[in-house]
Amino acid sequence: MVRRFMDFVSEKKLFTSEDTILVSVSGGIDSVVMAHLFSQSGFRFGIIHCNFRLRGRESDGDESFVKELAGRFGVPLFCRSFETHHFAKQEGISVQMAARKIRYTWFEKVMREQGFSCLATGHHLDDQAETFLINLFRGTGIAGLHGILPKMDWIVRPLLFADRGDIQEYARQNDIRYREDSSNIHLDYQRNRIRHLLLPVLNEIRPGFSHVTAANVHRIREAESLLLRELERMKSLFVHESEGVLKVSMVSLYGLAGAETFLHHILNPLGFGDPTIRSMLAGPGLKTGKQFRSATHRAIIDRQVLIVHPLKDHEPDDEEYTFESTAPLFTGPVSLIADRISNHRDFIFPDDPDIAFLDFDKLEPVLTIRRWKDGDHFIPLGMKGKKKLSDFFIDEKFSLLMKRNTWLLLSGTEIVWIIGHRIDHRYRVTHRSKTILRLTFLPETEFRTGG
Repeated sequence: MVRRFMDFVSEKKLFTSEDTILVSVSGGIDSVVMAHLFSQSGFRFGIIHCNFRLRGRESDGDESFVKELAGRFGVPLFCRSFETHHFAKQEGISVQMAARKIRYTWFEKVMREQGFSCLATGHHLDDQAETFLINLFRGTGIAGLHGILPKMDWIVRPLLFADRGDIQEYARQNDIRYREDSSNIHLDYQRNRIRHLLLPVLNEIRPGFSHVTAANVHRIREAESLLLRELERMKSLFVHESEGVLKVSMVSLYGLAGAETFLHHILNPLGFGDPTIRSMLAGPGLKTGKQFRSATHRAIIDRQVLIVHPLKDHEPDDEEYTFESTAPLFTGPVSLIADRISNHRDFIFPDDPDIAFLDFDKLEPVLTIRRWKDGDHFIPLGMKGKKKLSDFFIDEKFSLLMKRNTWLLLSGTEIVWIIGHRIDHRYRVTHRSKTILRLTFLPETEFRTGG
């Protein structure tokens, strides 16, 4: 295992014996084994650990364990606690996204200030397979299927040669102690459902599925590289850019093979989702003046030319999107995974604002997603009376940017969910509910720190 570790580091040119590496250690088996491999390989390293204060005494126990581990190795330790729930509420983001933002902002600061060459995280081949499947379900296209890179900017992943079984066997043979994160067994999280329910089946069908996925990911990366070169060539032919304004020759794209992929390449980074992009390619019948909006840009059809420019702060956004309540996935300005569950008394509702549990039978067959408007109101979960959204935003201390980036889910004309924040009391699940619609809001990137 040590030899494979050193060979992988050398093959992927992650770092050299002259470098000093900052190793992220949570206390879990992946990152603890990684720290042992660093020690056995003779590389110079330090350990960094975040206590997010999300699991009470368990989080404090992780911190104590990592401090002891760093002492045993005789390496520098950087350890800090954060009030993650408070930060998430302040920023108007999910707890998971808050933890990621806190973690990598602080990690980079320590790395730069202390002179480390790079940061190592404990991602392995099973994490690679999980991420591949998550992005496959999200419909991200080829860009989301290239997987976790061994090296990206200042982050390296030196365990991407091993799968979970390799790591567990190394820990067993070397009697390595580690901490178990109780949240890793909760099936309310999509990644955990893939890890505990789907991957075992896939490995039964095709033993070594994670290694097969890694080989496919390598080929996808090479194909992506070729595709990007062709897309940039097409961009030089069909797109004129000046002072932040894009002009796309739509008449050249109508009927062209790969037009949707090309337009996705140009417009998705500006916030335009696939349903909107497909609408733009409806054909020459689109009238001059037809408009499309993302959170940050507006696109206007002008005589078969699509003109895209940034929105000004005062410009309204009245774009609406619809999807069927039975659809398994919605991708647009926000991405939602939907699944229906039979209600039963033992069902556990996790305290996660990014997951909404709704009474399916109370919903219209077609749901709407749009931004908030003056005069919008709803009945917050747990309350009886109506509340204006403007008052809700004030009470929850939403910044202007948070309000601009907030989307609503509606059934008919009624607000069902302020996505990522609060559902309407009328659509809550009760003991009389027969079917639950579980909607999971996917932030822009779902990311896990190894170990």
